Amino acid sequence: MFESAELGREVSKEDFDREEPRLREHLLVAQRELRVAEVPVILIVSGVEAAGKGSVVNRLNEWLDTRGMVTHAFWDETDEERERPPMWRFVRRLPARGQIGILFGSWYSKPIIDRALGEADKSEFDQSLDRIAALERMLTNDGALIVKLWYHLSKKAQKKRLESKRKRSKRPAPAPFARDFAKHYDAFAAAAERAIRRTDTGPCAWHVIEASDDRYRDMATGTILLEAFRHRLDEVARQAPPAPSRAAPVPGVPAGEVTVLDRVDLTQTIEEAAYDEERRDLQARLNDLSWKAWDQRRTAVAVFEGWDAAGKGGAIRRLT
Repeated sequence: MFESAELGREVSKEDFDREEPRLREHLLVAQRELRVAEVPVILIVSGVEAAGKGSVVNRLNEWLDTRGMVTHAFWDETDEERERPPMWRFVRRLPARGQIGILFGSWYSKPIIDRALGEADKSEFDQSLDRIAALERMLTNDGALIVKLWYHLSKKAQKKRLESKRKRSKRPAPAPFARDFAKHYDAFAAAAERAIRRTDTGPCAWHVIEASDDRYRDMATGTILLEAFRHRLDEVARQAPPAPSRAAPVPGVPAGEVTVLDRVDLTQTIEEAAYDEERRDLQARLNDLSWKAWDQRRTAVAVFEGWDAAGKGGAIRRLT
């Protein structure tokens, strides 16, 4: 079934630059409508190693309003998670109604890995897939929209990309990915194909995306999401009128009261070239610090407050 995702499809830079702003605008509009309709969206990002899944997640955080979206990366299990049923770690992080939850690594990862590496037989694998199908059926019956994306590379393309990635990398891979899964490409492909076929249902269909060209991969992702968003919104419109927005008005500051806001210099600007250079440097430093925090198991909370249209969403997007 993966042959259709090995055709070498590409999108030129000119076409991408022309279509990307329009696609992003439509996605933002659909995201706001889903929030008003209180539809929870579960986006599963899976695929072969080196297919660019992390880049896709970054792109989605750039395109969509991150205030209505949460990304969860599932790597090694904690002691708390090992003491509970396998689905517990995922269910407790599902998005609220009106929110989008990106599962980067999902309930499919461990069953596929265990089967490919021979740590689970066919019967155990099928039982895991049946449990997954039952969970997804329960979630969709409760009103959730589940979009499942599988990013594919041929064996040759994966080998080439991994070699290039190793040459550029300045740090070792995180522990869950330390094993060279590329050596088991055929076994992973077989396990993934069975998982996709067994759990590919109408309400929870899989979308296999060719990932050899980054621009094609990203545009295909956005197009699939937009189609899924609009289809669900059409269903909501047929069932009942959308619920009114519950957004509360921003409270004003009492007249005559001098606050810290009165001392903010609102005339400050920065030239575009200087901004681009400093932003890239700061993002690189933040990326390095985030990995150090992960290694040291340090937790951080960033709080964003301010007036409507002040750019909080843009600031969050640049961080994520």
